[in-house]
Amino acid sequence: MIIRGESGIGKSESVAGAHQRGYSLVADDITKVTLVDGREVVGTSAEVTRDHMEVRGIGIINCGRHVRGEEHPSREAG
Repeated sequence: MIIRGESGIGKSESVAGAHQRGYSLVADDITKVTLVDGREVVGTSAEVTRDHMEVRGIGIINCGRHVRGEEHPSREAG
């Protein structure tokens, strides 16, 4: 799923909610999208931003740690 919109409308908060329900984050802000074998769309991110997203009022959170069960993302402010 790709979520687009103007700054400040709640995109990151929506993604954080989906993430808490088991969805994975591919990238926040800059995503490289590639078509594989003409039928599969694959999204990737730069290594430096992988597993991280910015949430207004909280800061940078590490979503990768949450996926591995180490910590809830809303408790890790950056």
